[in-house]
Amino acid sequence: MSFISILKKVAMVGIEAAPAILGAVNEPLGALVGTAVNAVIMAEAKLGAGNGTLKKDDAMNALQVAIPVVVKFFESATGRPLTDQTQLTAGLSTLNDAVVAILNAFGILPKPAQPAAQ
Repeated sequence: MSFISILKKVAMVGIEAAPAILGAVNEPLGALVGTAVNAVIMAEAKLGAGNGTLKKDDAMNALQVAIPVVVKFFESATGRPLTDQTQLTAGLSTLNDAVVAILNAFGILPKPAQPAAQ
């Protein structure tokens, strides 16, 4: 099975199943998780195995672009305004790390090749 086909399967699960399940409980949270999963998968596809810091930066940049939409969605759903941008950014970083950890727990994201022992 090729790396791209694995990413496509992960994308389908992450983008369709997880947000749908979370969306049933909390619609804004489901949308946010779907966005985070998509950002991680797209960074992985773009930058490949290894490059962890670059991939996190790429995924976080994608999430930053989505923040205005996410904020409006949460404010509309909860009737409450965003009161702490720093806390939101920290939460998104933690969410990114959690998505990567979950995908790694299932061996879905490829690991960089190890140098041959001499």
